[in-house]
Amino acid sequence: MASLAEYPEIVGFFSYSRDDDEAFKGNLSALRDAISRELSAELGRTKRDFRLFQDKEAIAPGKLWETEIATAADQSVFFIPIVTPRSVGSKYCHHEFSSFLAREEKLGRNDLIFPILYLTIPELDDETKWRNDPVLSVIGRRQYVDWRPLRHTPIDSPVMGEAIEKFCGKIVAALRAPWVPPEERRRQQEIAAQRREQEESARVPVAAVEPQATKPEARAAETAIGSGAGPDRRLVWLLGGLAALGLALVAVLSFVWRASLVHPSPNPPAPQLAPPLAAPSAVPPAAPPAKTESGPKSMDEDANVRQCDALAASPDDKERPKGVAGVVRKELDATAAEAPCRAALAAFPNAPRLQFELARVAAEKKDYAEAVELNRKAADQGYAAAQNNLGALYESGKGVAKDDAQAAAWLRKAAEQGSYVAQYNLGVLYRGGKGVAQDYAQAAAWFRKAADQGLAAAQNDLGVLHANGEGVAQDYVQAAAWYRKAADQNYAAAQNSLGLCYLSGKGVVQDYAQAMAWFRKAADQGSAAGRNNIGVIYANGNGVPQDFVQAAAWYRKAADQNHAVAQDNLGWLYENGKGVARDYAQAAGWFQKAADRGYAGAQNHLGWLYENGKGVPKDYAQAAAWFRKAADQGLAAAQNNLGWLYENGEGVAKDDAQAAAWFRKAAAQGHAAAQNNLGRLYQQGEGVPKDLTQAAAWFRKAADQGYAAAQNSLGLLYESGEGVPKDLTQAAAWFQKAADHGDAAAKDALARLSKNSSKPSRN
Repeated sequence: MASLAEYPEIVGFFSYSRDDDEAFKGNLSALRDAISRELSAELGRTKRDFRLFQDKEAIAPGKLWETEIATAADQSVFFIPIVTPRSVGSKYCHHEFSSFLAREEKLGRNDLIFPILYLTIPELDDETKWRNDPVLSVIGRRQYVDWRPLRHTPIDSPVMGEAIEKFCGKIVAALRAPWVPPEERRRQQEIAAQRREQEESARVPVAAVEPQATKPEARAAETAIGSGAGPDRRLVWLLGGLAALGLALVAVLSFVWRASLVHPSPNPPAPQLAPPLAAPSAVPPAAPPAKTESGPKSMDEDANVRQCDALAASPDDKERPKGVAGVVRKELDATAAEAPCRAALAAFPNAPRLQFELARVAAEKKDYAEAVELNRKAADQGYAAAQNNLGALYESGKGVAKDDAQAAAWLRKAAEQGSYVAQYNLGVLYRGGKGVAQDYAQAAAWFRKAADQGLAAAQNDLGVLHANGEGVAQDYVQAAAWYRKAADQNYAAAQNSLGLCYLSGKGVVQDYAQAMAWFRKAADQGSAAGRNNIGVIYANGNGVPQDFVQAAAWYRKAADQNHAVAQDNLGWLYENGKGVARDYAQAAGWFQKAADRGYAGAQNHLGWLYENGKGVPKDYAQAAAWFRKAADQGLAAAQNNLGWLYENGEGVAKDDAQAAAWFRKAAAQGHAAAQNNLGRLYQQGEGVPKDLTQAAAWFRKAADQGYAAAQNSLGLLYESGEGVPKDLTQAAAWFQKAADHGDAAAKDALARLSKNSSKPSRN
């Protein structure tokens, strides 16, 4: 079973206060029914294999309430609590919460609770209060939806319908996320543990290899451009705007290893740069210890200690001697530092600072086992910088078995001592749910501590959380402010993100010149994302004359750095002959590079080339395979395209039900062509029961976005009175809109209406 959505029977739990439901005249029960209908439709389920548990509907009189609740919770795979003062104070709701939390933990997940804030809870605005409440602490950490403004909105209104659709989309996405059952996970962990044991017993020393200098990383946001309209089913691929999730300013969860180590990026598509690096302090010449009868009086008087500090102290170590600037990792000369550091530690074997500095040298020489040993000695003495690096070694599995829980434990020790590097790294773990339960609020809190101490990576990532509304209220002004703090430190990812703010006008006044200026600052530091976005500006003509030649040049710079979005954008230019000679083979080559790296947009584009035999042999099976990869990532255009293949039996067996299911996924994301296609299936009764009211509703969604085919179809329904009241004025209005977009059928319809209206009437 690859996801929870594949359960034979999907059960959800709707938690609420009965007193609230009575007070609101059954509105909560009506809301539960509407959510249930939407979820069952999006999941393609029926009453036989989907139900949303509600206690008053499911618990018969005379049954033991607590037993029934526990049983229902243990069957459920998602939980929807309606948050009101009554529910927060209800012992029954507390029991439901605790029952499902146990179920969620048993499933090995932490993203299956979807709170709806229905009435104001003052305690939620005070972290010291909600963290101590068993119910509010769960709600405060999860991303609840705020429906207080919708409380008096009729359940069957379009506004409420759209809110329910969006809310249910999040639940469906969570259920369809890849999932390994706990028993399978345990089996895999046992196998991995056995393998590690075997490897440890058979390990032999290897020669040290000089490492490449690597700086702290944070993933820049990615924007892409394109254009071109196609037939009814085809993606209208306009990527000139920003990516999904607002600005999509998503930071890679990568550690700042400025104190010692290198952490490879888990998301290689966007190579990044770090903040400016401090210059190393002047290195005093080696000198023997001053000879006295009693030897050196203190560490500070020992020449080897002074030289070790000068060559191996970290600029992020608050315990380094006054006047010692520290050496950033890429400038650490392990060969020069090793002898004085070993001599210093021999003279002062219990000095944690020297243990830490020699551990830096050992890590630079890739002797991670010694780095672990030395860092542990210093960490056990409470040395914060060593605690951070020991945590980093556990996280990476270098010199020790990988253990995210141990990593989190050591990072917490350092973070609580005020180490801004450890605070940032601990935030990274909370954001990714590594070694700790995923908790964006905790991530934001730790990022804030590090950001307040001036760490650019933390400032940038705190901006990301504000932009996405993760763990904090969505606030583009705050996002832009934090990006600016990091950007002013020459942090390339933040410079790119601030450029995106100016490009979109989110958090700042829209200013294309400022956007270009910040993108150039990032690009000048080698940021692939910044280079790609300069290409976007030229391709769209944002504040500059539209220039596809310049766009191609900038895309190529970023594409050569393996930036997937730039590779996709460059492929689009080759496909359309913009700024370069049209060359479908070149387009396919660039799409392939980006698709192989998992970029959904390129996977969709490559599928289109296979479907149409452009630059590659025509191959519907390959087209379907690539569309599916992108569709499984949630790309609406690919979902629509895959639905088209199912409807027509190209590359897959013809299956109208599958076609409808894929069209529905894309339509729920607002994809106009898919909304039109789904309306057409309802009109024809293919893959779904014939329902002209549903057909009209979906046509209207697409028509409201200016989709000409849907405007014409909606006009036809008004003309015939099918699914909507017959209304020739409305019909003419929609035909006119479609005709204005060049739709030939709509022009014919207008002529037909005009001719009929001019006929004399019979008395």
